[in-house]
Amino acid sequence: MSWDFKAAGKCETSDAPLNVNPVDTMLVATETITLGAAKANRYSSVIDFIPVDKDGKQLPFVVISNTGATNTSGSASDQLYGSFSRSTGFVQVKNTLRDCNLADDTAQGTSFRSIDAAVKPRRIDPSYVGQYPYYKVRILQAAVESSGMTVGLAVIVGHTK
Repeated sequence: MSWDFKAAGKCETSDAPLNVNPVDTMLVATETITLGAAKANRYSSVIDFIPVDKDGKQLPFVVISNTGATNTSGSASDQLYGSFSRSTGFVQVKNTLRDCNLADDTAQGTSFRSIDAAVKPRRIDPSYVGQYPYYKVRILQAAVESSGMTVGLAVIVGHTK
């Protein structure tokens, strides 16, 4: 399991003017997590590629959970973890990964947490949840799954020049 990276924002639509979509303005990282026949903690690979602006503040980023809208056996949710170290010390930053900025986080109901059979975009604002050099996304299962069941993740970040 590891992130697959792709630059995005090029002139990907035929005949679109180049100045509409400047070359390589965003990075899209994708990964698939296999759920399993037992309820367990399932984590993404380390997310260590969130850029900072000229003042050292991390840019907001987007996590899209369950990119294939997988229908799981029970509800599943996504959570955000952060750490000072690549290999240890990960702590829960958000126990329900909703849109992680103050206005949206306080306004969403509990049903927003489920990623079962739904693609869920989550905007993460590090100035709200805290800046960490390393993040992970955890998929929390509420029921056992077949060992072949997978949930896709995508992380989208902008580049600084």
